[in-house]
Order: sequence, then C-alpha cells, then structure tokens
Amino acid sequence: MNFAKSIGLHVALTLLAGTTAMAMWTQDEEPVKAATAEVRVWAGSPEQLQSVSFEGKELKVRLEPKKDGLGTWYVVHLDKMERKASRPHNPHNPHEPPPEEPEAKEPGKWVKSKFVSVKEGNLLAETLAPLHALRAIGPVGKDRDEEFGFDEPEGTLTVKIGGTEHKLTVGGLTPGGGDRYVRLVGSGEAYAVPGEALRGVLHPESRLLESELHGFAMDDVRRLKVSAGNASRELLRLTSKPNAWASLDAPMEQDETASNWMNKVQRLRISKYLEAPPKNMGQDSLVLRLEYLDAKNTLGFLELFKVPSEPGDESKDRYLVRTEHTRWYGEVLGSTAEQVERDVQSVVSSKSESSK
Repeated sequence: MNFAKSIGLHVALTLLAGTTAMAMWTQDEEPVKAATAEVRVWAGSPEQLQSVSFEGKELKVRLEPKKDGLGTWYVVHLDKMERKASRPHNPHNPHEPPPEEPEAKEPGKWVKSKFVSVKEGNLLAETLAPLHALRAIGPVGKDRDEEFGFDEPEGTLTVKIGGTEHKLTVGGLTPGGGDRYVRLVGSGEAYAVPGEALRGVLHPESRLLESELHGFAMDDVRRLKVSAGNASRELLRLTSKPNAWASLDAPMEQDETASNWMNKVQRLRISKYLEAPPKNMGQDSLVLRLEYLDAKNTLGFLELFKVPSEPGDESKDRYLVRTEHTRWYGEVLGSTAEQVERDVQSVVSSKSESSK
C-alpha cells in the first residue's frame, strides 16, 4: 500500500512539474511573439502611400499609385540595365577565338518600360505602410557593414507616406532564409525585415506585373455576353460543374463548344503593357468583346484586338487585350489569342442563341 502511494505521489509530482514547465514556457514565449509583432520601422497606411522607389546599380523601380472606381492600382516605372549576352566559349574548339576580356565588352544600356500592377502592388503597399520588422538589431556602424551586407548593398528603398520620406539601405540576406537586413538612412538603425517586403521592387517584372485579366472570381459570374462583329450570344455558367457554360434555351445542359472556347479565353495572360493603343490599331481591330455579369450587375469586360504588323515588318500580327482590371492595353501570346479568334464564330453563330 505504501509502495502504491509512493508511486502515485511520484506520478503526481511529475505531472505537476510538467504542467508548471509548460506554463512557464508559454509565459516566456508570449512576450517574445508580442515583441516581434511590435517592431515597427515606421507607421502609416496604404491609403497614405504616395510613392515607392528602389534604386540599385542596374535596376530602378518606382511605383505610382492611381485610384479609380474599382480601387487603387499602380503604374510601375522600370529602368533596367540590359547587357549583350556574351558568346559561350567552347574549350574543345582550337580555332575559336578566346573570350573577350571584361573591359573589352560593350557597356550595357538602360531600357525603360512601364506596366500595371494591381494585386501585388496593393500587397506591397500593405507590407510597406506600415513596415514591421522581424527583429530590431540596433545601430550598425561601418565596421560591421560586411556582416550585414551593407558593404555591397542591393540598393536604396525610398517610401513616401503622408508627406514623409523614409529611406532604407537594403543589405544582404539573413542566414538560412530569404529575409533581408536593412538600415535606416540617417539613424543607422538596422532591422531584419521579411523578404516579401522587398521582393516586389527587387524582381518587379516577375512579381509586380499584373498578368491576371480580372479582379473578380469566375465563380461570381452567372451570365456572359459574347460579341463578335454583328453577332452576339449570351451564356449561363453551370454552377454544378467547374468551367462549364450553357445556352439560355438549355440552361441545365453544358455547351461543349462554348465551354472549350472559354477555357482558351481564360488562358490569356499579359506579358507586356501599352499605356496607349498602337497608331495602326483602328476600329476594325476589335476581334471580340465579353461582358461578365452576376445575377444583376456587370462585373467587368474583356476586349481582344488584332493589330496588323507594320508594312515591311516580318513579325506576325499582335494581339492585345483590355479589361476593367488591366486598365491599359496588354499584349498576349499570339498562339493562344489566335485560337480564341478562330473559334469565336462557332460560339456566337450557334443555332441556340444568335443575334438578330
């Protein structure tokens, strides 16, 4: 009996010790989490954001916010140094001339471009206004520049919020991760910030360029009006089957032709933006127009244009799209756009629903 009591007492004490340790560990951990969340580099809100710019040795980026009835979007101004690709050297070819010396190479040239950013631009604004750090490091002098990558920085980030400019020197990557060391210009205070806060300006073409055609979800669409030339037709989305469309006179039966065609439309992606239409784009350049509707209202539109090549130009015709989301004209892959153009007549000319 005494032995059983001894065992029971031992088990109780072990459980008590474990519970106490867990409580102490939790108490110690919570302040750390709170402290991390409260490391604010600067204050502000996305609505107060006036500009974001980054300047590196071979890259200059500036985000200019715009507002319209659909919300906030951004024009991204990009200056990028482009260099002529060096000829690969074949060491097994004795007749090949030796590779050029670095100083003999042609200097690169700055190439300017502009494009639209919506989703990623707004996410970047939310990350930078306000800007929170993973941790504060404190003042970092020149004697420790190499330790944090400030001896050869990526560049300088400038963020203007509510009339106040904030500048960061962007240093190296943190050990074992994709986060970055930054230092406030002026104060010398250094921080470790999430990599997501900087990836947009460091890789603007892959991270910021808006490739999606619409801001709404396709599940919100109930009806679709397709117009091409003088013909038009309305379709209904089948809610019971993804990416399926039906005719008005057969609302429960999938129209395979229309559904396959819409799958091709949804594969269109913008690779390049044009602030204004090309000079040789006329009224007859419009290939088709789609109007997306929910139960009551119009959600958005898509217009596909075919722009002929210039006289004497051996390049193929170009295809551009414009939607409520892109704001500007955007160039899309010709092979996909050609399929959309080729098959649109089979959709609008269906005996089920054609225009009068």
